[in-house]
Amino acid sequence: MISESAILKCEADLDFIIAELESSFLKSQTVEGARSLYLSAQNPIVEAMAKLKHTPTGREFHCGSLALKRLNDIATRLINERDDATDWDATELSDFLKSTLLNYLFAEGVSSSEQIIVPWLEAGLKSVRARHRRFTHYVPCVAVQIGAKDIYTSGAITFKRKALFFDEIGSGIASYERARDRLNSRVFRNSMPDQLDCLKGKGATRPNKAIETFKKFANMMEWVAIIPVKRCDYVVSEKRAEAALRVALSASALLLQGTKGADLRIAGDPFEPWEKGKLSSTGDKMFRPTSSWRFGTPMADQDWPAYLQSVASPVLCVIHELIKQILSGVPLTYGFKLALRAITWYADAVRDTNQETRLIKCTTAIECLVLSSSGTATSSFVIRGAILAQREDLSMIDCAAIASELYKQRSNIAHGNISEIPSKSESTSRALAFTRNAVLQFLAICAQLKPLGPHREGTREDFLEYYKQCEARFGVEIEEIKRRKLHTIRKTQQEEVAEK
Repeated sequence: MISESAILKCEADLDFIIAELESSFLKSQTVEGARSLYLSAQNPIVEAMAKLKHTPTGREFHCGSLALKRLNDIATRLINERDDATDWDATELSDFLKSTLLNYLFAEGVSSSEQIIVPWLEAGLKSVRARHRRFTHYVPCVAVQIGAKDIYTSGAITFKRKALFFDEIGSGIASYERARDRLNSRVFRNSMPDQLDCLKGKGATRPNKAIETFKKFANMMEWVAIIPVKRCDYVVSEKRAEAALRVALSASALLLQGTKGADLRIAGDPFEPWEKGKLSSTGDKMFRPTSSWRFGTPMADQDWPAYLQSVASPVLCVIHELIKQILSGVPLTYGFKLALRAITWYADAVRDTNQETRLIKCTTAIECLVLSSSGTATSSFVIRGAILAQREDLSMIDCAAIASELYKQRSNIAHGNISEIPSKSESTSRALAFTRNAVLQFLAICAQLKPLGPHREGTREDFLEYYKQCEARFGVEIEEIKRRKLHTIRKTQQEEVAEK
């Protein structure tokens, strides 16, 4: 049901569109008018293509780009007031409204926009809503190989070996292809002679079968992700499926230690060798490439899922819930938004082969989580980052030293202090381990704050309150961190004075 206020606004937009149609028609009757209509426009090509089509007659009428924008505004307005607005694609509704407006406007007995506004809008909503479906998407990717398993799940996503996937769907696709060939043959048999020549010309090259096209797309990918999405528009469904898959692969990179998850990716993503391709030669006869390409997929033991379930059950719960909410289009809570950003930033850092940008991405992943206020960026990063990253074998004071060094390195890179930038990979290894610990702990906090429950929704205030409680609990350690920081500053100042 469309609200009265929306109908009034849409009616005003429709009156503007009708006025633009009339103005454009009158201008097009004279040379001067046509020149002002097209050549004087800011973008003549776009203005010339701004037309609406009357389907029964096939005629096109120029309306102007401003009128088309009003149609886009109408579609957006209708969708935004719906409870299931996230399931809709405004472009789909806008295209329907553009293709049917003149059919309603030029219908017999129509004398004003009031007569057609409601039937036209309701028909558009009904038609587009009828095309919403429950889609299952099959996306080739590089996923983790767990032991000898050919199939496993990550939340709502199922990962299946490509060979097994093609074996299972081969018969179904083959029957579809046979049905398509029978329909094509029937078209050729029932065609008129002039149509037959046209069809033969178009059919000179045999079209690729669906299975052949998909195999080409899945080249060098060992896995196929099977992703079911709830009923929504197809464009929205594709976006949700890809977003959920990227979260699942990024989470796998987080759960794997070090850079084992660096090669996890979706088909079509850019992929670079571990080292850039170069050539070297001895004399002028033999050339050797010096690139280092990594083949295969990241490996994990057969009991890896059971181990994760035993030691990181809250983290897995949050990851799976995050994937579920992305697939269903539910608005994410504040905590889940932070978790999503941190997971993807960390995964980008793992994949990055440039040490400097890797350090910056690690720092950004932690800065997403510490919720610093104005003037407290450094202290919040060091203290709250250490609170998150500490472990039984790594004290908070040691973590603070790592955090302080990481933040210093980020600043050196960002501000061009080239002489202070580390050249060894040890610093990036420590940065990755520190960031990984911090992100994993934050995911556990998300489960602890119960962002899915009725009590605490995981708001910014909830996390700030948690940090305050932790800072009070670790007051002694924080004072020691501050004392060491002050000692370091004084020592640096003394060395600078001595040099002068």
